Amino acid sequence: MSERGMLFVEEWLSNNIQAAGYGPADDQSQAATYAEDCLAAAAKKGITKNEIEEDYGDLVDHMSGAIEDANDAETKTLVKSN
Repeated sequence: MSERGMLFVEEWLSNNIQAAGYGPADDQSQAATYAEDCLAAAAKKGITKNEIEEDYGDLVDHMSGAIEDANDAETKTLVKSN
């Protein structure tokens, strides 16, 4: 397990993933773009794709979950305010 890889991804997620609305369930294009961007940023810090995948497995799936979590949190906030 790579703690620095895990910490990097969690920080990257908190800085880059925002609620953007729900798309088609089978469309992972945004998640794939986020995964590519995250891996590129990690590489600049000397963190390899392998280090990240040790902790997260398929990064696209992890990004997809993070997008859904952000959308769910925003929906709950909107429901509470109404």
